[in-house]
Amino acid sequence: MHSSSIPDAIVRRIEKSRGRLHPFSRIDTAKTAMLVIDMQEFFLSATGANVESAIEIVPTINRLTAVMRQASVPIIFTKHRVNAKDVEERSAYYRHFLSAATTQLLLDRLGDNGTQSHIAHGICKRREDLCLTKSLFSAMAPGSSDLPDILRARDVDTVVIAGALTNICCESTARDAATQGYRVFFVSDATAALTDAEHTGALTSLASVFADVRTTHQMLELLANAKPRSG
Repeated sequence: MHSSSIPDAIVRRIEKSRGRLHPFSRIDTAKTAMLVIDMQEFFLSATGANVESAIEIVPTINRLTAVMRQASVPIIFTKHRVNAKDVEERSAYYRHFLSAATTQLLLDRLGDNGTQSHIAHGICKRREDLCLTKSLFSAMAPGSSDLPDILRARDVDTVVIAGALTNICCESTARDAATQGYRVFFVSDATAALTDAEHTGALTSLASVFADVRTTHQMLELLANAKPRSG
């Protein structure tokens, strides 16, 4: 699991500009959804992206989702999808940022019938949980998934984000959610990146502007003391 944390100098800067480190002091479970981003076999497998820290956070995510369910907070799993249409529509990205071999690997593993597109073994997913596919890094980006419609239909204004990768799909989803007016909690020890440097960089940017970065322990404390907001 990542041992990294937000640098002290950044913490002091946030506290000076905001007056406190954490923007939100409470959570209203009636208006909250938990998003578990892309905990798919591809990202956890040694034959895929091999994000070792993602394997380590599986028990943490299971612990969080169990408590969220007890609090009647909906759990929404996302699965990243790559197919020929996605590649065509985002040709600049696949042409310039990925090799042809990597693009083909993603098509084979994360396509509609991808061999490693399923939620990874060990993740506790219940029948009542939702699971949706997304075609862009951010589940909140226009055209990426049904998530924005689902959240609106459930009158959700707060999201709790866990999953992988910290600095790509998790961060992109958090930024877009915050930009669209959602209160965003980002769980630092229930998200995973390929390196500590990438993980820490994402947490630093998010904590500064976009999200309330919390540990699992802190999230559980907030849930234990949760009360509906007035107004």
